[in-house]
Amino acid sequence: MANTTISSNNEATKFESDVFREYVRGGRFEKYIGQTENAIIQVNNDLKKTSIPLMAKLSGSGVSGSSTLAGNEEPLSNYAFELTPTYHRNGVLVNNEEGEKSEFDLKKEAKPALMNWAMELKRDQIIQALGAVEAGGTYYDYGDASGANLDTWNTNNQDRILYGSAKSNLTAGDHTTSLATIDTSNDKMDADMVTLMKRMAENANPLIRPVMLNNDEPFYVMFIGSYGFRDLKEDSTIQQANREARPRDVMDNPIFTGGDLFYDGVIIKKVP
Repeated sequence: MANTTISSNNEATKFESDVFREYVRGGRFEKYIGQTENAIIQVNNDLKKTSIPLMAKLSGSGVSGSSTLAGNEEPLSNYAFELTPTYHRNGVLVNNEEGEKSEFDLKKEAKPALMNWAMELKRDQIIQALGAVEAGGTYYDYGDASGANLDTWNTNNQDRILYGSAKSNLTAGDHTTSLATIDTSNDKMDADMVTLMKRMAENANPLIRPVMLNNDEPFYVMFIGSYGFRDLKEDSTIQQANREARPRDVMDNPIFTGGDLFYDGVIIKKVP
């Protein structure tokens, strides 16, 4: 009697599906990705060219009493982000002869390798998108933007760009001069900068919407690199908050675990 075996092609199809599901769940940004309005990073499953709208809040004073509303209406401010979905793929080829030479299963080793590749690609692309520069209706990767692009971006976003530790470091319309005001001693990440950036986000126009936790508690999330995270951990105010306001258990306090920091309604997450 002959046993039925699964076709190698069918096995590969299952393999690809498993990798995709695992890397989406396991990525560093995964808890902030979703389809709800409260998700920081939005998932769009429409595989056609699409434009994602952003509606700004109304800012007019309206009318009261018996005042006539007709003719005193307010336009809805709206913005759009246009994107075109595409594919990103990679593969590992192992022929039967090479697979027989090793003591381990090369196909099984390919799975985690592909999963790690996909996670790193997604992480890098999200970071790249967070640092994108918009000028004249076109988005540029920060490293590809020209000086003129960066100056336009500076001019249009003065309410939401912080150079170093003080808003006064910004020179209007001149990104290069603004960067030159930053030094390695007075402009390290600290608790005051976290509070300042939160206040800027709250007052920006349009404002940077916080994430709502526990139904009605607004929080911001700060994604930060390894060196900025290091400076925050060494800041005396952050250290005091970790000692006196965070759980003292070894597994829950970032003094011991090196996990996310939390200060002034801001969740601070390291992204190496």
